Amino acid sequence: MNYKSKEAVIPLRRSELITPNGVGALNTNIDGINMMTGALDIWFKQVDDISEFVIEEERLRHLLNVQELRLPPDYRENYDKYNKNANEKLTIPFVRFPNYYYCSSCRVLTRKNGFEKDSKITCTSCNNKFAKLIQVPLVVACENGHIDDFPWREWLHGELECECEGDLVLKSTGGATLSTMKVACNKCHKEKSLRGLTTNGAEILSQTLGKESIYTCSGRKPWFGEAIEKEECNCKPQPILKNSNNAYYPQVLNAIYLPIIAFQDIERILAFFNSKHIREIIESFTEYKMSDEIIVTEVKRRHSSQLSKYSDELMLKALSIYKENQVLKRKKVYNLKLEEYVYLSRNELLDEKDLKVVPEYNYFNGDESLRKYGLSKVNLIPKLIETRVLYGFNRLVAPVNLAHNPEKMIKEGKRNLFINPEQHSWLPAYQVYGEGIFIELREDLILEWIEKYRHSKRFQQAEKRLNNAKANGIEVSEKVDIKFILIHTLAHLFIQEVVISSGYSSSSLKERIYCGENNGKQMSGFLIYTAAGDSEGTMGGLVRLGKKENIDRILNKIIQSAMWCSSDPVCNEAGMSRGQGRDYLNGAACHNCAYISEISCEEFNKYLDRGMISIYEQDQEYKSFFEYVKTK
Repeated sequence: MNYKSKEAVIPLRRSELITPNGVGALNTNIDGINMMTGALDIWFKQVDDISEFVIEEERLRHLLNVQELRLPPDYRENYDKYNKNANEKLTIPFVRFPNYYYCSSCRVLTRKNGFEKDSKITCTSCNNKFAKLIQVPLVVACENGHIDDFPWREWLHGELECECEGDLVLKSTGGATLSTMKVACNKCHKEKSLRGLTTNGAEILSQTLGKESIYTCSGRKPWFGEAIEKEECNCKPQPILKNSNNAYYPQVLNAIYLPIIAFQDIERILAFFNSKHIREIIESFTEYKMSDEIIVTEVKRRHSSQLSKYSDELMLKALSIYKENQVLKRKKVYNLKLEEYVYLSRNELLDEKDLKVVPEYNYFNGDESLRKYGLSKVNLIPKLIETRVLYGFNRLVAPVNLAHNPEKMIKEGKRNLFINPEQHSWLPAYQVYGEGIFIELREDLILEWIEKYRHSKRFQQAEKRLNNAKANGIEVSEKVDIKFILIHTLAHLFIQEVVISSGYSSSSLKERIYCGENNGKQMSGFLIYTAAGDSEGTMGGLVRLGKKENIDRILNKIIQSAMWCSSDPVCNEAGMSRGQGRDYLNGAACHNCAYISEISCEEFNKYLDRGMISIYEQDQEYKSFFEYVKTK
């Protein structure tokens, strides 16, 4: 990648280089020039000491199969000309994109190099020194992450091998939308409107340019530089606005930092467990339904010379991971959430340097103050660290959950981030400090409720929506079921109520859903947390709302507000018929009632139905979860 030495200045926070302005994303500099974040290969080219950028988060490092997670480099000016500081003047590479410009005076389209360093580029057609070259609003992209300039000349003339070399002019009839713009050729006088290109553009381009041969994606990756060869790609390119939401979907993996001691020791124990002899012992003891404690004791007794230095707690942790790997088979790493759930749902106080868990309510300890809501636990998390890692990105289509095909997604993600992925074993990451509230529902009540109303219309419609999505080729996680929809919807409504009282904005609060099986036990909870880019964390406004009296008040408001939406009865009826929202995967849930900021939601505002929390309609065959709990 041959980046020029002097580059345009774009002030970005480190966290923005993970999301939303990571590798391959379009940014706008202080002069209004659109520039694309360059490949990771060159980020640390001038670094003196890489160690200060390395982040400790072994679970993510292990999962993503890299040796290091690194903070994006920060720019440090040196005002002492006699002494050089370590890691000074480190910059992030950027390239100009789109490469087509139109003149603010004569409106002629011009293509420029992506490495032009001046903020103002002069138009060579009219030489008006007061005119400004402005980047065009339209580009083409494909689902494989490629992006390229819109084929202006070929599209206007209707052929891939265009012989007309006349100047193209971008005209505007007065307005800011594409429907008010058209392109004309000054030589042959052909003219076309841009209307409809962002809705049916792929078909329009295919029909216009694919008369003699199929028009496919160019395979261009501008963020790699012009010297890199284009990839072969058979996708149909889709015209999009350069600043549209679907131009860039970062693939970010989040994890709550856990104080797991001796992670390398766990890996050594796992390697020992995977030896043929030990594997046979574990399988034999498991067949006879021996407890994990007995297995660990017996294995340590038989192989005390190799295992005596490891504590029973560490051995049990390793055995738990080993068993899960046997179930998941092709996954060589363990689920992040299963680990977190063990820590967040604990019954005792945990006060470590980077994680603090304070039990506030536990139904099974005889506390019935929140029994009417069907809660089993409420834990306060005054201190936590969230690590965010960028491992790839998509265009046009939002990324699916990493659990669907982790090895393939991680490999493809690195191919989009690095020019030479085989030469690098690190990924960019950022750590933020925050606080949270962990809430767990009673699993027994959820199962009773689902069993009692399994034949109700609401449950059947929910299952029908999921089945329809799968039949249409939409990837739906195995974890998504009635229980997941209940917990997910409750988390959304909880965030909406908390925003009013905590002082945090909706986009600064996030959800983390814990639902599904955890080594034979069921998870039925969620974490609402905030993470701010400050080393001191946050100020406790969220944790304060986790006190029992505040939870009581918040849940009561949630039940009342979920009953009606300002769009009812349309919202509920649409959800109960065809479904609504993205891919029609929502029941009674829309922007007016259950949606939150997309960056706060793990599922892009899918799998929601406030009818499972509370609903205005009376049905003899169905009661919402909280209505059912009142009867118990």
